[in-house]
Amino acid sequence: MTPAEFLAARTGLGLTQGALATVIGVGRRTVQSWEAEDREIPEPVARLLRAAVAHPEVLEWITAGRS
Repeated sequence: MTPAEFLAARTGLGLTQGALATVIGVGRRTVQSWEAEDREIPEPVARLLRAAVAHPEVLEWITAGRS
């Protein structure tokens, strides 16, 4: 997943950098660095984001497990 694809997926899901960071358990600056091409996007994160785009209920399932 390219940084542009990552950004498009995040914004398509209606998430801020901070919101996505909270959902996947990383810092906002990590999400920011992935989008800025400063760090490579880990494949498990890319897979999760692709799944969330295809099935938005995935995010609900993930966040439900955090409460």
